[in-house]
Amino acid sequence: MVEGEDCLANLEYEKIYRLAIMQLPPQRQKIFKLSREEGLSYQEIAERLDISPNTVKEHMSLDNENHTHLSGQRA
Repeated sequence: MVEGEDCLANLEYEKIYRLAIMQLPPQRQKIFKLSREEGLSYQEIAERLDISPNTVKEHMSLDNENHTHLSGQRA
């Protein structure tokens, strides 16, 4: 693949990524972004959002299921 195609593929991936995140419920969007984009631990996310770490874990688990569904893969 040539460099221009790599750039185009990255832009397309970014578009799909953003669209997938926009489909998540608002709380799950926050949790996902804090985890994946800011690199926070479940405990840090829980403290920041004043929720339990188990709630964060549950949201991330549901997000992983949603990601598998969106990518067309089977769990």
